[in-house]
Amino acid sequence: MFDGHNTHAWGVGMSADGKKCCSGGLDKRLRTFDAESGEPLLSLDGHAKPVRGCALSGNGNIAISQSWELQGGGLRLWDVSSGELIAILEVPDGKVAPPKPKPVDKPKPVDQPKPKPVARQPTMEEKKQAKVDLSKLYDRLETSKRIGIKYHANELTNVADGTLADQMGVKPGWKIIKINGKAMPTHDGAEKDIHHEIQDLKKKDVKIVMDFVMTDGKTTVCEFESYVTREDLTKGLKKNPELAQVLGVDPNNDKEINAAFDKIDEDGSGRIEKAEWQEFITSKLGKV
Repeated sequence: MFDGHNTHAWGVGMSADGKKCCSGGLDKRLRTFDAESGEPLLSLDGHAKPVRGCALSGNGNIAISQSWELQGGGLRLWDVSSGELIAILEVPDGKVAPPKPKPVDKPKPVDQPKPKPVARQPTMEEKKQAKVDLSKLYDRLETSKRIGIKYHANELTNVADGTLADQMGVKPGWKIIKINGKAMPTHDGAEKDIHHEIQDLKKKDVKIVMDFVMTDGKTTVCEFESYVTREDLTKGLKKNPELAQVLGVDPNNDKEINAAFDKIDEDGSGRIEKAEWQEFITSKLGKV
C-alpha cells in the first residue's frame, strides 16, 4: 500500500531494477516511492491538469509524466534524484521546450581604455615646410644673433645689457680691427662694411672672431659662436607651439622640452649648435 496522493492515481511506473516506482494522479502531481519499503521519495509539481500516465527509466533516475493540459498530451521529463524539471515535450510537433533558466547576474562590463587617436602622418609638402620653419626657429634662437653691439665707423658706441658682448666684457669705445682675420676699414661710414661682414658670417653659421683695440690701446680677441641654450629652446617652443608639435613635445611641459634638448645636445655641452639641430630635424622629418 503506497500513500501519497490525496485522490485517485491514474498512472504508475516501475524502474527496471524494481527499486523505484512512480505514480500520477488527479491531484496533478507525480510522486516517486521506494518500491521495497513504500516510503515516498518525491512529490513533483508542475502540471496544470491531472497526470494520467508516468514511467521511469531503466536505472530509475529519470521519470516522464503525461497530463491533459496541452493539446495531444503534455509530457515532462524529471530528474528523480533532485526533483528538477529537465524538459517539457510538446507532443504534436515534437519540440522540446526546456524550463526557463534561473536568472544569472550578468558581469558588469569592464571599462576598456579608449584607443588613442592615430596621428595623421604629415605630407611631403608639410614636412618640407616644417623643416624650413624649424631652421628659421633656430636662426631666431641662436645666441650669436644677439652679439649686442652698435658702432660708428669701427668704434663701438653701445653694448646692450645681457648680450654676449656684455657677458664677455666688451665696452663702448673699443674699436673693431679684424673679423675672422680680415682687417676692417676705419673710415667714416665703415660701419656698413663691418655690418655686411658680420651678417655674411652669420648666414654661414660659423664662429665670429673679433679683434678689438681697447681704450687703453691694448688688443683683445672675442669669439661669438652660434648656438641655442636650454632657455632659448624653452622660450622659443612656448612662442611657437606648432613647431613644438612637430618636435613631438608639449610646449607647456618643461620636462619634455628639457628631454628634447638633452637628446639634441649629443655632446652634452649644454648648448645646441647648428649641425646638431639640423641632424635632429633630419631624424624627425627625414630627408625632404
